[in-house]
Amino acid sequence: MTRRITRAQFHMLRTLMQRTAGQLKSTTPLPVVFGPEVPPASGLSLSQLYMKAVPPAERHPRLEDDIVQFYERQKPRPETYRKRETAIEDLKAILADMPSGYQYHIGRFGSTVYCDSNSSDLDLVILDDSHPAGFPPSLSVSEMRRTDIYNMKWLATQLRKSGKFDKIVAIPSASVPIVKAVHKPTGVRLDVNTNERLGIRNAQLLKRYCDFYPYLPHLIFTIKRWANVYGMNNSSTKGNGPVGFSSYCLTLMLIFYLQTRAVLPSLQDEIKEANKEWFETTKWVRLSDDQRLACDTRFGDAEDWEITDQEVGDLLAGFFRYWSTVHNYGNNIASIKDGRPVPRRVPIGQAALDKATLMAEYQEKLPERADRDNCDSSVAEDEDLQNDASLLHGSYTAEEFVQPESWTTRALVVQDPFFLIKNVASNVDKGILERFRGTCLRSLAILDSGESLSGIFPPDYDLATARRVVKTEPLYFRPKPSYQRPSPSPHRGGEGAQSRSNQKDSTPS
Repeated sequence: MTRRITRAQFHMLRTLMQRTAGQLKSTTPLPVVFGPEVPPASGLSLSQLYMKAVPPAERHPRLEDDIVQFYERQKPRPETYRKRETAIEDLKAILADMPSGYQYHIGRFGSTVYCDSNSSDLDLVILDDSHPAGFPPSLSVSEMRRTDIYNMKWLATQLRKSGKFDKIVAIPSASVPIVKAVHKPTGVRLDVNTNERLGIRNAQLLKRYCDFYPYLPHLIFTIKRWANVYGMNNSSTKGNGPVGFSSYCLTLMLIFYLQTRAVLPSLQDEIKEANKEWFETTKWVRLSDDQRLACDTRFGDAEDWEITDQEVGDLLAGFFRYWSTVHNYGNNIASIKDGRPVPRRVPIGQAALDKATLMAEYQEKLPERADRDNCDSSVAEDEDLQNDASLLHGSYTAEEFVQPESWTTRALVVQDPFFLIKNVASNVDKGILERFRGTCLRSLAILDSGESLSGIFPPDYDLATARRVVKTEPLYFRPKPSYQRPSPSPHRGGEGAQSRSNQKDSTPS
């Protein structure tokens, strides 16, 4: 007897069949559609099959100007740089007033280092010269408690006392404790942490990739705005919906895709020998339970690398193609350190992945998990890191690295290039991931049809200002409200002469 299926299961099957049919029509390689269990008939590898399926060059020639202009219009203006410097100087003044202020300096990380725009927040780190490696075991918890600068609540209080900052919020429980604030005189938004050195090295690595390929910032900016407008670029929702991709995660996914197309090298792949500059290049990170891990942050120059000449528009379309139909989510992880798809230690299987992502929209999340995630998405991420780090002994090398157990339950794994046990996509909601794949597929179809860049954005999105435009009807075009005489008052017998007559008759003589 056939077991009765639910409406949700039927909808899942229909959606999966529709997606598979679309993939087959687009000549997607069979192993990509059905998983690695299907051997390629041609004997080619998956990457070779993918290269054969890529559209010919110059298929999207009109996109390059759109992408370049889209980012160039949003680059910081000279006044933006001046405002940022003013905000930094006011922060430096607060540090200078401390008894040991001479040992603290300001460093920058985040998108302003490698993909700056006029609306980018200013990510700053207060560098403690007495601990240039970040959070080594020698920096004890008791010492941090005695040192005010490591206390985010204390820092928030000092910003408030200065009178130069507004909208100050301390977030000491985040995976990287920070203070968020707005500089009153300039309106510059900034995030400040203390001595998190790994973020600086990450930004330097991404900047080096941007130096290799001048159009990389343009693609990063375009993909971030595209993801943001569809509600997928929100890594911390604080209870206002499911968690999406961080900008850092999207940047790593783009660089990884460009590595598979031989546009970018892996700057860490050439680092083979033991770390002889351990003191200078090793940065220690600290988890919320005070576990410490050492990260090798070396990367090379790849001076002999020759970039494959490909159209910028083709690369944008290729990004959508790769993440919608090519990447084998269930069996591979994305790692810019390796520059290629890395097999999962425990494959979760493409079929299981599709079932999980499709059923996600019908299943309610467990209340306690939802409450935890909505409270602060970094809490769930840090719990994974704590569990995975507990299996290590403070330090590890690339040769000793073993994929963490938590990765076996994650639909998407994007490995941090230095903090190797960290999956920067660990908090991405399964429903958001499914939306991302669907939106990639839809955007690819739009670009393949010959549309311009504006076609992948909503109709009310203005590329010139990089924001949605609320269209209002001009005042002189609005229809004037028709005049209606007021209804008779219940306290009056009527209106006109009859009403006045009744009022007159009812008046006492």
